[in-house]
Amino acid sequence: EAVDAAREARALSESAWVWPYEESRLGLALAEVALAAGDHDAARDALRRGRDRLHERAAALPDPVLRRSFLERAHESVRLAALARDWLPGDAPPASPPPAS
Repeated sequence: EAVDAAREARALSESAWVWPYEESRLGLALAEVALAAGDHDAARDALRRGRDRLHERAAALPDPVLRRSFLERAHESVRLAALARDWLPGDAPPASPPPAS
């Protein structure tokens, strides 16, 4: 039930504009709920999608200081990236496009 609720929240966030930190928080929540429920396939999917979206959002930030802060200081971003590294070994994030100008 919690996994379904987290999936619904993520789907809603994908259909409307939300702050990047909130989107990361929802992706992280879904991954952690799926892990807690023992649904490792759903967790890996959430981590892959969350990680990829995290990198897309970061690449869109024109300020390199803000981009670095988003990736390295925001708790949700750091936790999501760490879980993705642990649960998706050998599955690198997509190449980031050049920053928006």
